[in-house]
Amino acid sequence: MNSYQKYILLFTLAFAFLSTALGQNASIYSPKISIEDIASTELSVSIAETFINESGSLTYENPDSALLLANKAVLIAQNLERTDLEADAFRRLGLVLFANDEFNSAIHYLHRGADLYVDTHSPKDLRRIYNNLGVVYEYMGDKQQALSYYFKSLEQAEVEGNTQKQISAISNLGDLSIRTQQFESSDEFLNKGLSLAKESKDEALAARIHMQLGMLYVNTKSFKQAQENLEEAIAYFSEHPEGENLSHLAHSYNGLGILAEKQLKFAEARTQYNKSLELYKEAESTEDVVVYINLGSLAQSEKKYSQALKFYQTALEHPYVDENIINLKNVYWNLSLVHGQLNNIAKAYEYQNAYAVLSDSIHEAEIRETASRAELLYNKARSERKEEASKLELERQKTLSNYYLMAGSIAGLLALIFFLFMRNYRQRKEALKKELVMKEESNKMMLVEMLRDHEVETLNAMLDGQENERKRIARDLHDSLGGTLAAVQMTLASLERKLPEIPEAAKKTYDKAEYLLDQAYQQMRGISHNLADLSLKDGGLSPALAQLKETLSENTNLDIHMNYASLGGRRLDSNVEQHSYRITQELFQNIIKHAEASFIEYELNYSPVKLHISIKDDGKGFEYEPGSKVAGIGLNNILTRVRQLDGEMEIQSKPGEGTTIEVDIPLVLS
Repeated sequence: MNSYQKYILLFTLAFAFLSTALGQNASIYSPKISIEDIASTELSVSIAETFINESGSLTYENPDSALLLANKAVLIAQNLERTDLEADAFRRLGLVLFANDEFNSAIHYLHRGADLYVDTHSPKDLRRIYNNLGVVYEYMGDKQQALSYYFKSLEQAEVEGNTQKQISAISNLGDLSIRTQQFESSDEFLNKGLSLAKESKDEALAARIHMQLGMLYVNTKSFKQAQENLEEAIAYFSEHPEGENLSHLAHSYNGLGILAEKQLKFAEARTQYNKSLELYKEAESTEDVVVYINLGSLAQSEKKYSQALKFYQTALEHPYVDENIINLKNVYWNLSLVHGQLNNIAKAYEYQNAYAVLSDSIHEAEIRETASRAELLYNKARSERKEEASKLELERQKTLSNYYLMAGSIAGLLALIFFLFMRNYRQRKEALKKELVMKEESNKMMLVEMLRDHEVETLNAMLDGQENERKRIARDLHDSLGGTLAAVQMTLASLERKLPEIPEAAKKTYDKAEYLLDQAYQQMRGISHNLADLSLKDGGLSPALAQLKETLSENTNLDIHMNYASLGGRRLDSNVEQHSYRITQELFQNIIKHAEASFIEYELNYSPVKLHISIKDDGKGFEYEPGSKVAGIGLNNILTRVRQLDGEMEIQSKPGEGTTIEVDIPLVLS
C-alpha cells in the first residue's frame, strides 16, 4: 500500500465517521472537529487500530507519518478509556521512536505500554513488549536491563504456553549471557532451549542454539563440546542456506576458526576463517569485519606481523567497524601492538592513543547512560502526573463543553479536515527536521568540548612531566657533574705548590685550564639554577622575577621594564608561583624568538583575589582575531598553564603594531 492509498483509507474512515455522526444526531452543531468528537463513536476503535497498523508499516518508509499516526492512536485510545488499545498504541509509538534512534523516549513509552498490559493480564502482549524492551536496552548497551526483560519475556511465554517463543527468548538470553561472560547461566538457558527445540522438532531453532552453544564452549575452552555443537549447526545450515541461515553458517565456521586457533592449529584456523569470510560476503553481511580481526590475530600469533597489519587495516577501513565499539577497540589495540613489533613507534603510539580515547569515551557513555536512566524514571513519574492532570482537565472540559455541528455540505467539511490534516502534517515534519538539526549541532558541540578537555588534560600531564624533568636534571647536574667539577678544582689546587717547578709554558696552560674549569662550574650552576628555579623555591615570585630580569638584561640587547612592586615579599600558593613564573618565562622567550622587538614592558599586579600579568612589546606582531584558536607551541603551552590555574588569557596583536598579552589568575594565598 503506497502513501496515496493510505491517505485515501484515512479519508474514507473519516467520511464514514462523519456520516454515522450525522445520522445519529443531526442536531449537534460545532465549529471544530476534535479527537474527543471522534472518540465519541464506536468507529473510533477501528480508526485507532488502523492508525496503529499503518504506523507500523510506515515506520521505515515514512517515519514522520508513522510518528504522527501513533500519537493520534494514543489520543483516541485515551479518550475511549480502552486500556488494551492504549497499551497497543504506546507499544507502537515506542517502536517507531526506537527506529528513529530516540532510545530514551522509546523506553519511556514501552514502559507505559507494559504497565497497561499488566492490567489487561495478557501474557502474549506482555511477552512481546518485554522482548521489545530487552532489544532496546541491549542496543543502548545496558546488558543487565536487557537480560532482565528477556527473562520476563521468557516467563510470559511459559505462561502463554508458546514453545517457539520460549525457545526464541531462551536463545536471546543465552546469546546475551555469552557476551556478558555469564557462561554458567548461558549454558543452562541454551541447553533448556535445545531440549524444547528437539521436543517441538524445530530443526532451525535447534541448529541456531547448537551454534550458540558452540561459541559458548569455545569461550569456556570445552573444545570437544564446542566442535560437536558447531558441526551440528553447520550440517543443518549447509542443507538450508536460505535467508539468515547463510550468515549463521558463516558464524559457525568463524567459531571453528577461533576453536582451532585456541588449540594452536593455525593452518586449520586460517581455512575456517577463509570459509567464514566467503560466506559472509555471499550473504552480504556486515559481520565479516570480525573475521578480518580474527585473521589479524592469527597472523599475529604466528609472528607474521606484516600480514597481521594488512588484516587489521582492512578491518579498520571496513564501513561498519564502528557499529561494534568493542571491535573498534580491539583493532586499535592490536594495530598498536603490531606497529610496536615492526618498530613503527609513531604509529604504535598513534593507535595506542586512539585506543585510550575510545576507552575514555566508553566510560563517559556509561556515565551518561546511568544519568539517562535516572532521567527516564523522573520523566516517567512526571508524565504520569501530567496524564492524571490531563484526565481531570478533560473531564472538566467535557462537563462544560457544548457540542454543535456546523450546517453545510459534507464535501466542504471533508475539505476542511483534509486541509487541517495536511497543515498539521507539514508543521510536524518541519518541527522534526528542526529538532534533528538542533540535536546534530548539540552533538557536534559536545564532541568539540570533549576533544578540547582531553587535549587540555594531555597538555597538563605533559607540563607536569616537564617540570619534574627540569628538577631531576637540575638535581643530577648539581649532585653529579657539580661534584666532579669540584673534585677537579681540588686536584688543580693541589698542583699550585708545584707551580714554581713547572715551565712557564705549562703554567699558562695550567692558568687557562683553571679559568675554563671555573667557567664550566659557573655555567653548570647557572643551568641548574635556571632549571630548578631555586630563587623561586627559596624566596618566592619577587626574587625569581628579579633574577629573570637580570639574566635577560645580561644576555640580550632588549630594553626591559618590569614592575611587580604590588606583590612585595608575599608568598603565594606554590603551584600558582611556579606556573606564573613559567608563564612569564615563556612570554619573554616567545618575544625573543619571534617578535624581533627592542622594547618589552612587563607588569605584574597583585590583589587579594587575582594576579594580573601584562606584557607588551614593540615587535612585528601577527594577525590574530580575538576568540580565535591560538597557533604555535609556545602560546599553546602558555594557554595550557593559564587554564590549569583556572585563569584567562587575552591577546591583542596586528602586523607591524607589536603584541600585548594579558593574563588573569585567581589567587589562593599560602
